[in-house]
Amino acid sequence: MANEKHDAVWTAKHVKSLSPDDASIPAARKVLTKGGFGTVEPTADGRGWWVVCRGLTDTYQVSVQRDGDAFDCRCNCFSYKNPCKHALALLLHLVDHPELRTEIEAPKTAATDFEPLLRVVFANPEEDTPRLVFADYLEENDQPDRAALVRYQCVQSRLKPQTARHKELKALLKPLVAKLDQQIGSLPDGMQYEFRRGFVRLAAHLNHFAEIGAFPVRLTDLFRDGWIEALVTYIPFNLPGDMLPLLAQVGELDVSSFSLNDERLLGLAADTAAARATGRLARVNVHSSNRKAFAGVMRVQQGESLDLSADLAPVRAYNNLDAQTFHQLLQFGRLSGARDLYLDSFGDLGAAEVTALLTADLSDLRHLRLRDWKFTRAAMEELANSPALAKLSTLSLESCRIQSPSVTAVVRSPLFATLKTLVLSGNNIGKLGVAALLKVDVPAKLNRLVLTDCRLDAADRRRLKKFGTKLKL
Repeated sequence: MANEKHDAVWTAKHVKSLSPDDASIPAARKVLTKGGFGTVEPTADGRGWWVVCRGLTDTYQVSVQRDGDAFDCRCNCFSYKNPCKHALALLLHLVDHPELRTEIEAPKTAATDFEPLLRVVFANPEEDTPRLVFADYLEENDQPDRAALVRYQCVQSRLKPQTARHKELKALLKPLVAKLDQQIGSLPDGMQYEFRRGFVRLAAHLNHFAEIGAFPVRLTDLFRDGWIEALVTYIPFNLPGDMLPLLAQVGELDVSSFSLNDERLLGLAADTAAARATGRLARVNVHSSNRKAFAGVMRVQQGESLDLSADLAPVRAYNNLDAQTFHQLLQFGRLSGARDLYLDSFGDLGAAEVTALLTADLSDLRHLRLRDWKFTRAAMEELANSPALAKLSTLSLESCRIQSPSVTAVVRSPLFATLKTLVLSGNNIGKLGVAALLKVDVPAKLNRLVLTDCRLDAADRRRLKKFGTKLKL
């Protein structure tokens, strides 16, 4: 965040130009006079500022991040306006207080002993001794309150609540925790934490980490400085990229509240691999229904040779695949040994993934559906001529951008003669594709040829009557 002697964006006139309507600037000035701000803090990405705003009716969390002459403004109020009056008020406040527009301080360099001592604590969550050694380190490095928290809570966790010593420690902890709460400060809306045996257990929604750069740098410093022992969240989608460096700074990732489907489970294993191998991450807790599968995946990551397909159902369906998730499924044996395999793409799976798919054990495969892939003639030739698909009876290639050369490739292949069902719906096969179908005899085994939504005109439809009742248009 560069210091500026003169910058046109830091004027009331420029802020006014950002206002969505005439009423917003007066409303923002009213917030400044009747509400106000707490401590304005730099955001974690170094491009902006974050603050707790005392609005006219409630308290809100506001951030503004600079992008050239524009600002990305966020606020947890319910206004549909962007920027809202609270964000405009913050910008006006920054105009009047240039001293707040400062650079982020360089990260403090931890003492040599800090990292190894912290990692021993995170790797041994039930042991008191590593925590007490770390508390000594904190005491020696001007963090007596944090050291006292570790010591008190370690002792208290071993006592029954009705004992005199437990009650004594509870009384000692109350003001200490209040002081440390004030030191940690306000966290983004929806984040909750508690102290457990001297460290923080933080619960947060995954969406928080998609916008971590907009939050105060104080939050990311908590991770860096070893406060966050456990991070609790759930993963309805892939982990955001900004979250991965933070995972390397916690001891435990807890996603055990909900069961994960196979794609999310494999993605979790892949996304946490670096943090487990080189960072502080010692544990990933998953739902009880996922533990066996996740343990097997991690063993494969560590180099063991395991058949991870043995416990899978014969029918497997994976939706909205991107290339990364597809290759994770392949790596961990999820595509091998299936009888029915349904692989729906985001549209970015193509020839390379066709080649990769054929390296799986498909010897039992009877039904294969690929939806929204990108097929070339070469990919079709490789698929249709693969000995791996010797038992295939149903091939469905829906919305796979198949054109006439690919139609020619499949109908000329040995596979066409053995299929009972071929689905090419949603592809623009063209007149040449129709011609390719007309040049071959109707295979005796073929029961259904599905060409719905293939942009065929009336003449093409009439020409394809040779397929009789087997044809579905």
